[in-house]
Amino acid sequence: MRPGDDEVMPPAHGAGCYVYAVVAGAATDVRGMPGIEPGGPVDAVTVGDLTAVVSAVDLDAMRDGGATTDLAEDSWLARAVRRHEQVVLAAFRSAPTVPMRFGIVHADCDSVEKLLTAHGAELRAELARIGASAEWNLKAYADRDVLAAMAGDDDDGVGKAADSGRGYLLRERARREAHARAGDTIRETATTLVDRVSSVARELVPLPIGDDESRRGVVAAACLVDRDEGQRLTSVVESYADTAGPRGVSVELTGPWPPYHFTTLRLEARNG
Repeated sequence: MRPGDDEVMPPAHGAGCYVYAVVAGAATDVRGMPGIEPGGPVDAVTVGDLTAVVSAVDLDAMRDGGATTDLAEDSWLARAVRRHEQVVLAAFRSAPTVPMRFGIVHADCDSVEKLLTAHGAELRAELARIGASAEWNLKAYADRDVLAAMAGDDDDGVGKAADSGRGYLLRERARREAHARAGDTIRETATTLVDRVSSVARELVPLPIGDDESRRGVVAAACLVDRDEGQRLTSVVESYADTAGPRGVSVELTGPWPPYHFTTLRLEARNG
């Protein structure tokens, strides 16, 4: 949901109304949970069959904490993000949920109520689209030692100094061909895994692929899966991992989570 003319800028000081998510129903299971501190417990703003999960929050803390570069585990920002995720996860486990990104604050609950009223049709459509689904995060890695062996990079180099020029060229051509085969194997691994997961997932969103010293990232994706298909997805990934493991490929699947990567609506305050 994009900012509209009926949205207002929160005050610069005092308390604001922080929005965690919008759910179907009354959100009774999450009311009273601890909210972002300093602030109040989790509450709800309900309009008809829609409820915004909210809490009072200190705007000075939000402003100062959001501007900091301190990402330590005990920093205000890290604690606030964890609390946001805990509340959204609790809402997600209790009812169809449209999660909000971290940091959405309105002037007061009346402002949130107006937005629920004005954009109710869009929110109901979004709940119908993703409310019965969950997000799973999929990652696959290739062992660097296995890749090096496939590419011929584990050669100890004995006798290379005595190679003729022609021998050197032949060896380098063989090395390039081995690297190409290793690359083909990685691409095949990624394609096979994505194809199998796509047979279960409704949607996939690519995520940044990370490497580390011992592993090369092959696949990273968020998967939107119907809630009752979670076990099937797990079985598909485990079956693939059993086959790919001996080839040096490891797979990680985590979830179910609220569908953050598949939410297109927002309840953001106007920025000017």
